[in-house]
Order: sequence, then C-alpha cells, then structure tokens
Amino acid sequence: MFVAVSNCKVTHWVHSLEMLREASVIGVRPSLIAINAAITACLDWQAALLLLRRLQQDTTCPDVISFNAVMAASSSKKDGPAGLAESLLQELESKNHQQQQHHHQQQQQSQNC
Repeated sequence: MFVAVSNCKVTHWVHSLEMLREASVIGVRPSLIAINAAITACLDWQAALLLLRRLQQDTTCPDVISFNAVMAASSSKKDGPAGLAESLLQELESKNHQQQQHHHQQQQQSQNC
C-alpha cells in the first residue's frame, strides 16, 4: 500500500486519499508509513492537516515525518496559514517532551524494582 500511495504524488494526490478511505471501508487499517506517504503526497495543506488530525484521533500516533509533511504542504502554497508551521512545530515539541517524561518515569520505575 505504501508504494501505491507514495506514487500518487506524481499523478493525483487525491487518489492517495481515496485509497486510504477505501482501505478503511474494507477494514484495512493503513500503517503510519502509508498515511505519511499520503500526507507527503498532498498538494493541499488542508487535506494534509486533516490526515494529521485523523492520525491523532486514531490509536496511531503521528511522528516527525507526519508533522514535517504537513508543514511542507502548508509552506509550499501561498494560501497556507502563516502560523500553521509554527503551531505544528510547538505541538511536536510538546509531544516529544511528554514522551521524554514518560520514558524518564519508566526508567525510574525500573530502577526502583
């Protein structure tokens, strides 16, 4: 699925979104890699942002590639909101900080055992 979705950038990025939708309909859960490929393929920053928010609602957590792809989509068009990239960067930094705290707590717990 990753190859098919990532190849859509060359042809029609809308097709990559449709493939993700069809996968969900038939009960196939797209991987983070496939969704990141779709976000990267998006030429529309709004569609890219929608996919990122969809990832956040699912149990799959977006990664640095997810955020970077949305920032790239928003900065490549003149109609992208000026503060979107900065807002996403702050969101990513907050997410990373929370993960570091969680990892630190796990290390402390394992040392106490």
